[in-house]
Amino acid sequence: MTAIPNQGQVQLRSIFRKFDKDSDGFISAKDLVGVFKELGEDVGEEELREQLHNAGLGHTPNTVISYKSFQGISKQILQETNRERRLKRVFQEFDVEKKGYIEALAIKRALRRLRIDFVDSDIDVMIKMADTKGDGSVDYDEFLQIFSDADDI
Repeated sequence: MTAIPNQGQVQLRSIFRKFDKDSDGFISAKDLVGVFKELGEDVGEEELREQLHNAGLGHTPNTVISYKSFQGISKQILQETNRERRLKRVFQEFDVEKKGYIEALAIKRALRRLRIDFVDSDIDVMIKMADTKGDGSVDYDEFLQIFSDADDI
């Protein structure tokens, strides 16, 4: 007895086929933004690049994605909550050098860019409060911990 696909799987397959213009079973990496918009998801280039990397795929103009890979990427993206995505984007705004952590200098740059006044000692206190590992920086997990109880992000 074959399993009956649920509505989400049918929608996923239908949208994949829409972007698989030559019906070869593959879509291009650059089509993914459009695919996820069609699914009602606002997914940025950086997040797609990360998901492609996690799936063992590159992100070049020639990168093609099979339906099976697309299913895995979609599952990951659709499982993330909008809140998590917003927090990831905020973290990436501070981590402009893509180091995977935030240092005081990055916070100061971001606040200057936003034209927010600050005192250096306030930034140092912020880092100390968030830096549970004691390495002088705030990685993504520590950053998430800051907002774990906040509802308005």
